[in-house]
Amino acid sequence: YDKEQYEKGYKGYRTLILGVFHVCRTECKFREDCFKNTAKYDRECPVYKGREEYYALSNSNEIEVESYLEQVHSHYSYGYITKYFYKTNKSVSEELKREFWDSIAFTNFLQNMHMSYQTLEYKENKDMFDNNIPAFVTLLEELQPEVIYVIDKAVKDCLCAEGNEITGLEFADSYEDWQVPVYRFTYNIESKG
Repeated sequence: YDKEQYEKGYKGYRTLILGVFHVCRTECKFREDCFKNTAKYDRECPVYKGREEYYALSNSNEIEVESYLEQVHSHYSYGYITKYFYKTNKSVSEELKREFWDSIAFTNFLQNMHMSYQTLEYKENKDMFDNNIPAFVTLLEELQPEVIYVIDKAVKDCLCAEGNEITGLEFADSYEDWQVPVYRFTYNIESKG
């Protein structure tokens, strides 16, 4: 994201989009352990090792969004998100894609890599989700988003169950009739008139 554009906000509000987790399909000797403790392999990932400092697992979301915007990889979920915000099922111009992704922040709620996208249920994975609340609170303090769009039901369920511990976080509404479910929260929001 572009910090200046983020401060201006998407439709006037600092906006965070929250996915569930990052998927890694690279086979390597660290694979199993990396899924348990991704931070340990931040600079050891064979996809990024030996490249400039920008290339690290901790920066994977930004790298993937850039590759989506530059049409290097398709990244379907970013396309769905873009189309959702532009309320269209048609292609979105490169200019509008860039404008949108520069104006929002995006990250995943779970901090460890996963080997494939699989739907997780909050009730069955409560500890895993709840253990990521402190990192999420740190992110909220850093970015100070006013609107948060959650693109995963388990993350929404976690925030609804545990979010009452986060001062200023409130569930607003949901939109489940799209390619991906979208749940909207507000955080210490002030009316912009």
